[in-house]
Amino acid sequence: MLGPDHPRVLSTRASLAHWRGEAGDAAGTVAALEQVLADRIRVLGPDHPDTLSTRGNLAYWRGETGDGAGALTAYEDLLTDQEQVLGPDHPDTLSTRGNLAYWRGETGDGAGAITAYEDLLTDRERVLGPDHPDTLGARINLVGMLVKRGRQLVNTNSSSPPTIEGSVKKMPDDREPQGPSWFGQALTCFQGALDLTDPDKDPGSYGVILHDIADTHRAVGDNPQAAAYYRQSIEYKYRADSPADLATTMIAFGDCLIDCGEPVEALAALDQAGEIIGQVREATRQAVGFRDLGLAYERLGNRGIKDAYTKALNNYQASLKLINPEIESGSYATVLRDIGDVHKAQGRLSEAHASYKEALEHLRRHDGSERVMASLLISLGRISRQIGTLGGNAPPDGESGQQIESTGNPRNSEDQQQNGG
Repeated sequence: MLGPDHPRVLSTRASLAHWRGEAGDAAGTVAALEQVLADRIRVLGPDHPDTLSTRGNLAYWRGETGDGAGALTAYEDLLTDQEQVLGPDHPDTLSTRGNLAYWRGETGDGAGAITAYEDLLTDRERVLGPDHPDTLGARINLVGMLVKRGRQLVNTNSSSPPTIEGSVKKMPDDREPQGPSWFGQALTCFQGALDLTDPDKDPGSYGVILHDIADTHRAVGDNPQAAAYYRQSIEYKYRADSPADLATTMIAFGDCLIDCGEPVEALAALDQAGEIIGQVREATRQAVGFRDLGLAYERLGNRGIKDAYTKALNNYQASLKLINPEIESGSYATVLRDIGDVHKAQGRLSEAHASYKEALEHLRRHDGSERVMASLLISLGRISRQIGTLGGNAPPDGESGQQIESTGNPRNSEDQQQNGG
């Protein structure tokens, strides 16, 4: 028999702990690895490679339990010891630096994560060369972090966009930028990601980043510049085999053209997006695409474009057919409300009332929808009041809906979906 302290036995215990986590018991894995670590320190010493490896596994599983701060601290301590014992260029040391960068980002230090990934990429290229798989992985991680950070900046600040001023500046270390600096910081992130992405080898990712740049310009109201970047994004996304991503950008492009005062070109872009959505294989993404397209057509309808409301209804109905009302009652109700809004804008009060009422029935099955239900109840009450003023009879289609109550764009900002790239 080998005995409980034999290296093979300790390795088996470490493997068993790992698979316990893979089976869903992350907390059990942490407890088991803590015991393995204590025994390895006792038997092998604190500087043995197996001991250091166990510390890395333990840090990973701490993160998997949701203890991001604990994982970050564990990786920081491990890196200090690995640099002393193994050297700064050892593969395990470099891997720990990558994990440390990741958890910095996960715990809110986006700027620190980017700096860590940049330094790691430089050292990976120096030690392994630019084409080594680990170097390529470091580059991909950096691109992902740059895009994530850029989106955080845009989403956090776009509710009260500043004026575009000055040139793009180097991103400072503060985590929550104040004033207009967020715009330059976001563009710095996206441009950095763009520079690290090969447009010929990965046109899809290149197009996604261009879409993010367009979203950034749109967030500060620079719609012509946003439209230009959406155009570029579409060109690259056409080269990639992802109709869902392409359709997303085409809808955003059409919606942006509406704000640019180009309804005819917007209509053409949206019609083309509809053809592409038909090629999307995943039902959920197709349903979202049809709904987003309906929202854009509805905006055109609000501007008096002929047949735009009809196209909006057709897309909402297509989205509705792809949603399971029993499983996704909230989404189903949202599209029903969209349909009611279009009917209301056209003066079809009876149809609007029926859609709002059906949406309310589905919302009652959806937990956490009190705020949406309140808004919908208000819309339903107003429609009922309008019908009541007409003696209980809705007017003929299109006669008086807009005159009774001007709706403008019936969308609330909280209902708009982000058109991520």
